[in-house]
Amino acid sequence: MLTSLKLFLRSIKRNKLFSFINILGLTVGFFAAIVIYLYVENEMNYDGFHKHKDQVYRVNQTFIWGEDNPKLFSGTGPGLGYAIEQDIPEVAHVVRILNGNGMAPITFETAGQERFFNDDNIFAVDPNFLEVFSFPLMHGDKATCFDNPRSAVLKYETAVKYFGNADAIGATFQMDDGESFKVTGVLEPIEDNYYLDRMDLLVSMNSVPRVASSDWNWLWTMFETYIQLEEGADPVGVEAKLDGLLEKHGGRTMEAMGTNYEDYLAQGREWKLYMQPMEDIYLKSDQIINIHGNVGNLKIVVALIGSAIFLLILSCINFINLSTAQFTTRAQDVAVRKVLGGTKSMFIKRFFGESLIYCLVATIISFFIAFYTIPMINQSLGTDLSLSLIDQPASLVFFVVLVVVVSTISGFYPFMFFNAFQPVSAMKGELKTGRKGVKVRNGMLVTQYVLSFLLIIGTTTIYQQLNYFLDADLGFEKENVLTVEHADWTGSIEEFADELAKVEGVVGTSVCDAVPLIIFNGDQFKTDEPEPISIPLNYTLGDENYFELLGFDFAVGRSFEESFASDSAAIVINESAAKAMGWTIDETILDKRIENWSGKYRIIGVVRDFNYWGLNSPIEPFGIF
Repeated sequence: MLTSLKLFLRSIKRNKLFSFINILGLTVGFFAAIVIYLYVENEMNYDGFHKHKDQVYRVNQTFIWGEDNPKLFSGTGPGLGYAIEQDIPEVAHVVRILNGNGMAPITFETAGQERFFNDDNIFAVDPNFLEVFSFPLMHGDKATCFDNPRSAVLKYETAVKYFGNADAIGATFQMDDGESFKVTGVLEPIEDNYYLDRMDLLVSMNSVPRVASSDWNWLWTMFETYIQLEEGADPVGVEAKLDGLLEKHGGRTMEAMGTNYEDYLAQGREWKLYMQPMEDIYLKSDQIINIHGNVGNLKIVVALIGSAIFLLILSCINFINLSTAQFTTRAQDVAVRKVLGGTKSMFIKRFFGESLIYCLVATIISFFIAFYTIPMINQSLGTDLSLSLIDQPASLVFFVVLVVVVSTISGFYPFMFFNAFQPVSAMKGELKTGRKGVKVRNGMLVTQYVLSFLLIIGTTTIYQQLNYFLDADLGFEKENVLTVEHADWTGSIEEFADELAKVEGVVGTSVCDAVPLIIFNGDQFKTDEPEPISIPLNYTLGDENYFELLGFDFAVGRSFEESFASDSAAIVINESAAKAMGWTIDETILDKRIENWSGKYRIIGVVRDFNYWGLNSPIEPFGIF
C-alpha cells in the first residue's frame, strides 16, 4: 500500500492533468452516490420501528367521490371500524385516526398570561392507538392516556413549544369549542421516519361526540382506519372478509345516498376495501389519495438509484480509459519491472492499489463537499438528511463496500491490459494493442457516451416536465392569489374580507371554505327528475366574488348575486358534472335541480373544467355552493 501511495504521488507530479481529471470524475460519481444514498435511505426507512409493523395494515377503499378515478382513497368512514370489530375475529385491534384541525385554535394561561397557538396538526385517535403504533411515551401511561374524553397526548416538541418543558402532565388548554383538554401523555422525541409525521397533538376519539353516533356512517370519509391482525392470521383471508362488510352494515349509508347496495353495483360502480401493509404506505401510495400524511414516490427512488449506478459506471470507465490512454509509457514501465523480476501479485497490488488510492482521495473530497452542501440540499428538497459515519454505521459499511467495488472495477481492466504484454516487445517499442483490446476500449467509450447522453436526456426531460407542471394552465388564476386560513377567528369573515379589500395592493377578496388543489368536500347528489341520475360531487362554498377572483370561465349562466336571496340554494357546477348527469351544456341546463339529504339546489351556471386536484388526477364532477 505504501508503494502504491508513492506511485500515486509520483503519478500526480508527472501527470497533473491526467490525475486531476481522474480524481474529478471519481469525485462526481462518489458525491452523487453519497447524496443519493442518504436520500434513498431516508425515503425507504419509514415506519420500520413499530413493534407490530408486520401485522398492521391500513384499510383503503375505492375512491367513491369520483367517476372513473382509478386511484384508491385512504379516507374511510367511522362505520368501517365498527363493522370490522364485529365481523372479523382475526383482527386484534382497530384504530381510527381523524384529522381534527378544525379544533384549533389552542389557548391556555401560564404564569398569569394567556397564550395562543394555531396548530393544524391535531388528530383524534382511538384509545388503543399506542398499543398498535410504537411511539414511546416520555410521560404518561400508554394503556390509559386516551381513555377519558378531553384527553391529549403531545409530541415532545409540542409540549416544549406550549409549556416550555416536556413535563406537561396535568396541564390544561382550551380548543375552539371552549372545552378544556387535559394533557395525559408526552411522547419521546422521535428520530425515525414515520408516515404520520404531521401529528403534533393527539386527542382521544371520544372527545368528538359525533363519532359515537356515526357507527352506521361510511360517507364521513375523513378517517384513516388501521387494523392489527392476530399473530398468525392470514392477510389474504382477512381482506376477502372485508368485501362483505359494506353490504351487511352500509344500509343507512346507502339510504343517505338515495340508493341501495344492489342498485349501486347495478349502475356499474364499485366500492371495495383493500389492505395495505403499514411499511408500504409511504413509498407505495402513488395510486392512493392520502389524507393524513405526506408520501414519497418509489419511482423517483428507483430512478435515483439508477442515476447513481450510471454515474459510478461512467466514473469507472473514465478512469479505465485514462489509464489505458497512457499506453506506451505505462507498458514500457510494466515491461521493465517484469524483466527485473516483477511478479503477477506485485502488479495486482500496484494497479489495484493505485485505483484504491484514487477512490479514497475522491471519496474524502466527496464527503467534504457533501457535508457542506447537504444543508442547502435539505432546504431545497424539504428533507432532513444528515451525514455522520459515527451515528450511521450502516452508511459507513455502504461507503467502504462502494469504494472497494469501484476501485476493484477500475483497477481490473488496466491490470489485465498491461499484464498481457511481452516484456521484450514492449521495451523495443513494438507495441500493438491488438484487435481485441481496441474493441474493448472502443466499447467502453461508446458505453460512456451512451450513458452520458441518457443522463442528459433524462435530466432535460425532467426539467421540461417540472417547467410544464409549474407553468401549465390549470383552468383558474393562481398567480398573486393568497389564502388566509382561519379568518373566522376574527369574529366576522365578511367584515375581515371587507377590511382586507381596503389594503393597498389588494384588488379583490372572496370568502370560501376551500380553493383548488386542497378540496376534500364531497357527497352524493342526484338529479330532480322522474328517472334520477346519482353521482358523487366534490364541492366547496364560495361567495359572489369567488369566480372572478379565481378567473373561472363560464360556459353558460352566471355566478352568485348577493342581492338574490334565492342564490343561497343555488349551485354552479363544472362541465364534468353536467356531462355526468346527462345534460347538454347550454341554456336548457339553467334552473335544473340536484338534491341530496341536505336539500334541493338550483343550477345557475356551468364553469369550464379546471384541475382542482392537480394535473395527475382526472377532472371530476364539481360544484360551488
